[in-house]
Amino acid sequence: LGAIDEAIRHAISKMSHVHFCSNEQAQKALIQMGEDPKRVFCFGSVGMDDMLRTKLLTRAELCRQLGLDQDLGIAVVTYHPETLKKGSTRAVFSNLLKSLENYTGNIVLTGANADPEGKIVHEMIKSFVHKNPRAKFFVNLGRFNYLSLMKHAQVMVGNSSSGLCEAPTFQLAVVNVGDRQKGRLCTKNVINVKTTEKDITRGVQKAFSRKFRRSLKGLKNPYYKGLVSPKILNVLSRMDISQNFLKKGFVQL
Repeated sequence: LGAIDEAIRHAISKMSHVHFCSNEQAQKALIQMGEDPKRVFCFGSVGMDDMLRTKLLTRAELCRQLGLDQDLGIAVVTYHPETLKKGSTRAVFSNLLKSLENYTGNIVLTGANADPEGKIVHEMIKSFVHKNPRAKFFVNLGRFNYLSLMKHAQVMVGNSSSGLCEAPTFQLAVVNVGDRQKGRLCTKNVINVKTTEKDITRGVQKAFSRKFRRSLKGLKNPYYKGLVSPKILNVLSRMDISQNFLKKGFVQL
């Protein structure tokens, strides 16, 4: 709910004729929007198939690749501007960085996306890294390195969808800051916090607590249901895309 993208997603959904959802919450939302339930399938996240087939880097390999101290823990910071809260980026990201001042491990910061005020995030990261020898900045790690990083990290702080969608697979504690991901399905690895320094710091402290970390053992990813791609292929291969198929209306239940 904190991003302009949400309105665009709704528009794309209404222009689409068949839907493959990553979770039941999204499936219900589409049906509520008037989409035909017979054309709305819930098979899970297709990206998870690829992720679970990929042999990721070991901790030693990751540390060599990114220049990290292998004897220290790893915190991942991925923060994007809230595009529906113009002018808030500098204050919120400053609070986030302050919340990590007492963290003694490696801090890996990744670049913001191309949204407005993304340059502000990059400027602040460069300043932070210049003052902190344990911090590293990578504008774009690429999917393989980023997933490997999540696998071996102690905590993720920011507002990336990866904290909700991929991080549960690694039982990674995530401090999710602000409203950018509000409304998206999340499970108990995610600690949702407000944007003040106090709230973010409390979230980070909770993420490191023994009680919270124990609670993540055996965590299942709600976005994965197993072998997503073949299920989608099976539906598409049997689909008769006729003129009648392309005529869609609003289905009232």
